[in-house]
Amino acid sequence: MQYVPVASLMQNHDISLMKIYATPAIHRVETKKDGTRNKSEPVLTYKMMFGMGNESKQRIFLQGEPGKGKSTFASKLVLDWCHGCISSSRTSEQETDFSDTDTLQVFKFVFHIALRDSRNQRKVTDMIRKQIIEKIYSDKDIDSANILLQTILENETCLVVQDGLDEWSDSKRECWLPILALSFQSIVLITTRPWKMCDDRLKNSQIDCLLEIEGVKDSFVLSRNVLDCLTPTDDLDRKVEQFKNYIHVNGLDELLETPMLITLIVCLWLDKTYVTGSSCQIYTILIDGMLKKASNRTEYFQELPFQCFNDTKHIKPNLKRVQSFSKAAFCLLFNDKRENSLVFSEVDILKYMSKEEKVFAIKSGILSERTCSTLSFRPSTCSFINKSVQDFLAAIHIASNLQLVYDVIAPYLYFHQNSCFEISHVFKFLCGLNIDAANILSCVIDECQQRLYNLQESICMENVCKMQDIIYSGFVEANVNNISVDDIQLQVSHFSFNNQVESDILKIVLSKNRYNVLSINCSIKFEDTLDLSSYPNLEDLHVRSQMHIKYIRLGKMSQLKKLVVRCICDGLDLCASHRLKHIDIGEQVTFLPNALRRVRNLASMELRCKCVELDLFDNPNLTYVYLGEQVTLLPNALRSLHALESLHLRCKCDKLDLSACKRLKSISLGKQTNLLTRTLNKLPELESMTLHCKCDWLDLSACHSLKFLHVSEQATVLASKLKLPLLQKLTLECICDGLSISACNSVTQIYIGEGITLLPSTFNDLPMLELIELDCKCEGLSLSACQSLRRIYLGEQITLLSSRFSDLPKLEHMTLTCGCDGLDISCFHNLKDCVLGKKITLIPNTLRELYNLEHLELRCTYDGLDMSSCHKLRHIYLVKQVTLIPNTLRDLYNLEHIELRCTYDGLDMSTCHKLRHIYLVKQVTLLPNSMPDLHNLELIAIGCTYDGLDLSSCHNLKRIDLIEQVTLIPNSLRDLHNLERISLRCKYDELDLSSSLNLMHIYLEKQVTLIQNSLRDLHNLQFISIGCKYDGLDLSSCHKLKHIDLPKQVTLIPNSLFDLHNMEFIALGCNYDGLDLSLCHNLRHIHLLEKVTLIPKSLLDLHNLEHVSLFCKYDKLDLSSCRSLRHIELVDQVTVIPKSLRYLLNLEFIALGCKYYGLDLSSCHKLRHLELVEQVTLIPNSLADLQNVEYIALGCNYDGLDLSSCHKLKHIQLLEQVTLIPNSRSTLHNLEFISFRCKYDGFDLTACPNLRHFDLGEQVTLDTKL
Repeated sequence: MQYVPVASLMQNHDISLMKIYATPAIHRVETKKDGTRNKSEPVLTYKMMFGMGNESKQRIFLQGEPGKGKSTFASKLVLDWCHGCISSSRTSEQETDFSDTDTLQVFKFVFHIALRDSRNQRKVTDMIRKQIIEKIYSDKDIDSANILLQTILENETCLVVQDGLDEWSDSKRECWLPILALSFQSIVLITTRPWKMCDDRLKNSQIDCLLEIEGVKDSFVLSRNVLDCLTPTDDLDRKVEQFKNYIHVNGLDELLETPMLITLIVCLWLDKTYVTGSSCQIYTILIDGMLKKASNRTEYFQELPFQCFNDTKHIKPNLKRVQSFSKAAFCLLFNDKRENSLVFSEVDILKYMSKEEKVFAIKSGILSERTCSTLSFRPSTCSFINKSVQDFLAAIHIASNLQLVYDVIAPYLYFHQNSCFEISHVFKFLCGLNIDAANILSCVIDECQQRLYNLQESICMENVCKMQDIIYSGFVEANVNNISVDDIQLQVSHFSFNNQVESDILKIVLSKNRYNVLSINCSIKFEDTLDLSSYPNLEDLHVRSQMHIKYIRLGKMSQLKKLVVRCICDGLDLCASHRLKHIDIGEQVTFLPNALRRVRNLASMELRCKCVELDLFDNPNLTYVYLGEQVTLLPNALRSLHALESLHLRCKCDKLDLSACKRLKSISLGKQTNLLTRTLNKLPELESMTLHCKCDWLDLSACHSLKFLHVSEQATVLASKLKLPLLQKLTLECICDGLSISACNSVTQIYIGEGITLLPSTFNDLPMLELIELDCKCEGLSLSACQSLRRIYLGEQITLLSSRFSDLPKLEHMTLTCGCDGLDISCFHNLKDCVLGKKITLIPNTLRELYNLEHLELRCTYDGLDMSSCHKLRHIYLVKQVTLIPNTLRDLYNLEHIELRCTYDGLDMSTCHKLRHIYLVKQVTLLPNSMPDLHNLELIAIGCTYDGLDLSSCHNLKRIDLIEQVTLIPNSLRDLHNLERISLRCKYDELDLSSSLNLMHIYLEKQVTLIQNSLRDLHNLQFISIGCKYDGLDLSSCHKLKHIDLPKQVTLIPNSLFDLHNMEFIALGCNYDGLDLSLCHNLRHIHLLEKVTLIPKSLLDLHNLEHVSLFCKYDKLDLSSCRSLRHIELVDQVTVIPKSLRYLLNLEFIALGCKYYGLDLSSCHKLRHLELVEQVTLIPNSLADLQNVEYIALGCNYDGLDLSSCHKLKHIQLLEQVTLIPNSRSTLHNLEFISFRCKYDGFDLTACPNLRHFDLGEQVTLDTKL
């Protein structure tokens, strides 16, 4: 395992795996609801693979085609576990993927099993015994070792790597996977080829995680490593460049997708043997080179049996041997005993070759032989050096014996239907060797697939795509072997155009299968027109691409049964498609009038396109109907649909009549439909109903079969008519007074919305109720009779009787935001989740013995909380009204989330190794060293004192929020690759965030110091507020930035604030020249100090602006388009264009220190702060009706100021240029500050009881009563 051959041609030249290893390209494969599997995000770490923690995966499958590196990756994983740290390999790429070898240390033991060597074993323990124990223990210790193995697997967390599931099968043909006892604490990683994952016996529930390996991330890294092993080091760089040039010039890039072929091509290139891109040629050269190791005889072909044998010199003198090897490869591959197809006994191999030929094959390296050590005898097993070599040899045998396709392969595929995918490489090679044989085999495979689809009564699109890939690769192989396109007649019945790259070849294959095509699925855009008229036997057509089809004529497609059109189509006529059973028409299709007339076999219909006055009278066999929002349905359109079972309407329809649809089982009606409610009385078989439409006084008394009912807010329900004995799930969001559902005694789930008033006794006879969610009104609710309840949510409009809320033995989840006094939940021993709102009062000690509690949120008052027995707790949230007894939060080993907003002394989290979320307020005190090991932590927010915080091992951290009382140890915030948000108010020196490329939010106060270039390349940054010093800040790549707040201590590089289109908030106190905000159309807040210079016209058309504070120079400011402005603050260096401050209806704050002529604030009724200098001129009556104003400071001229309506005024400062009207301030009871330099007679200080400061000038006279 630690050493591997450099290449297939050099089996004896092995080298350390760590030296030649290159990073693999692995992706996760997601299984959708319809069973299809799609590639999703890349997997870059062992943690992503195994999902450590709560999301741990028990059974992980790694699939990949031959030679892609499955076994190599499995070996590397085991070695990483052994070493405990990443081993360096001399590569040119940055080895960051799968470098988290510490993740593997969670496994106490790792067992690596080669399944091809365990063909006679069914149990994993037997495999470990044979492959590992019997190799490292003497005979006398084997029994003890077996007992130890059993103990380890039962008690320790182990990883079992099962390599090569496709090379193993159960000898009894009962199990799909090797047997591993459920009692074992093991995670299993299984490598396999993709075809094995298509087995019908494999259930989705057995796959916790499916991954796919696609080779190496950089093929030239692997080629460099191989060259490094085979060439002098001082010549390596030159050789690498020469090899790259050779690959690009000869168009061999596709061959570099497989690591096995990469190593082979490198070796051939060094040997000056050049390939053309044909797989047949590559494997011919491989075979020829292997034969050379066993025989020195050379001879060239005079008459070539196959084109790829050209220029070979070792095959001709050994042709009979090659023919024997080929026959053996074929016969063993197509053996009914499939467990012997890849690994076989000596007896099996000698059926097809002599002992001399077997020895020759082993000597050449074509065959490998292994001896299995047992206590009694030493049998040997044989296998071809590689599955692909066996496939190629088998193809040679078929190409020379064409009748085998009928005599052997056809019956084999009949009994092993999924084997079509197993022989994909055989088919590909056959296309390059003998196209006639390949054409015939394609017919056999196609018929086999069609037979499978007929049995399943559906077409599996995943299998269609896989089969199509096989045909595509075969066509390409034939083409590069100079076979004429006219001779390539590969048969395919089902096509799926989902890859633009492959579409050109697939269209050629499609044109050659004109009368064979049964289904076409198109999800790409064709550059030219897709002509559908040439396929008379087409039964299934799916068009889901972005193409624009002007007109689809289906007249010549007399066999068409299913049609899906989701593209743009200007005219669709279905009248001639008499066999149509299923249609699905998208929104962008134009439906011709009467398009459904005479389509009488139609059973299923989905229409999302525009269709006016739709009438379905001519479609009496419909059982399923879905109509979208663009459809208008006639009221009596369903009068002939006596067979209709499922109806889903989002369309417009007034007074819909359902009386003829007596077999209806499911109804879903949207908001645009108006239902004749009396028609529900004639639907005795109705089981499911969802109503989002308007419906008054809904009567459901005749719907005795209803099991599922959902009525939205637009309906009103007759409370007395809700007697549904079979009802299981009820959702009511409608209006209903005095509702009782006590007669629905089969109901298991209930949601009742806020528009309903519920009778308190309604749940007295619902023994099967498991889930209840109430947002409705109910006084004195009783639930004690609901013995099956598992989950409860009660909203704020409920008052619960505590005396009638007990003895619920199955209750597991409870959320109460309702009112309840004296609640006792001590008897709910199965309770796992408990959320209690502020209106709840609890009796003392009610939470003490809830041993199964996992999630607790207390938003109510509770004294003396004791959690010491709740050892399963994972989540705690406590508000400030809660008090805890001392030491109650110790030894909570499973705790993952803690949020304390209450007082707690001596918190110790040293044993909480699973913690992911910490939020603590200042009232909490932490013990020293109480947070030593937080490697799973994702969020930490500490508002209390803590010394010596160390976050260096918290590689999963996403959010940090620390106040000034926290001290961090040096270098504890380094290499936080997952960090998204950081807020530091505490002291920290030499902060480096350069590796935190996911950062979205940065808040740093002045106690922090940053190292140079620590804030570079933060492409995801949205918020930055820095109060500390930083030189050379560059934000030019932060295109997602929305919020910037920088003080004078920061220096920005030129043009670093350019092109920030998403900006919403900017506050700059630092130097910045040439600021341009003209493209920041989302700006809401601007605050710029004097060191900023703005370019002309940079503040135009900021329609969303709400706050502007300019302390810098700016000419010709125009705010006329900023109608949302609430705050304006301008200094004397700003010039404002006339009339730009009009109609600011939302203005709350204005402080003008600059010149402005003709200011009118008469429409600013929300104004709270007014501050104007003498350079401002106000128009008459512009300050009338300022009833919300709290602050006034006027240094400009204003005659007749009236303050009589300013009842909220707290601060007033008037210079001599202002004149007040008499008695205008008689009701200013809230006034706290007054400074008058203007003339005012008879000022009465007693009318201002809250006054704290007054400064009255010589022009003011006091009231004589004082």
